Parts: sequence; C-alpha cells; structure tokens
Amino acid sequence: MYDSCTRMEIPQTTFDRPAGAAAPLTAGVLSAIGASACCAGPLVLVALGLGGAWVSGLRALEPFYPVFVALALGTFGFAFWRLYVAPRRSG
Repeated sequence: MYDSCTRMEIPQTTFDRPAGAAAPLTAGVLSAIGASACCAGPLVLVALGLGGAWVSGLRALEPFYPVFVALALGTFGFAFWRLYVAPRRSG
C-alpha cells in the first residue's frame, strides 16, 4: 500500500487483540452514553430549539447516574486490563 502524497510504501501492521476484547469496550461506551444522557439530552434539545419548561422535567435517568458511571469505569478498566495487562502475563 502506498501513501498518495509521498508515494512511500506504508507497512501493513496487524494488531493482536485477545478474543472478546471488543465487548468490554462496547459496554463501556454504552455506559458512558447512559451516564451522560441525563445531562446531555436536555442540553441537545435546547440547542436544537426544542426548549421550554418541559425540558427541565427530562431528568428521569438522573437517579441512575452513579450506576452508569460505575459501569463505565468498570468496563473501561476491564477492557484496559484485557488489552494491556493480561497479554504481558501470558507472553
């Protein structure tokens, strides 16, 4: 494969990832989205011009905020461990 600007050959690299490494990363991303939904959702609606007094009532997910944050941190930590710590132990 060649770079179109410099006409130099780009080496092809492969990344060795443990099987199932994408699942913790996906769970972490979904948990992070859930954690920000209570705050970012109303802000996005206001930015789109859908304001009003009813937007302040869109805090139904606020009681679950600590749960989403804990899930996000836990799954990102697990993904980090699977990708960087566990391969060192086996190899």
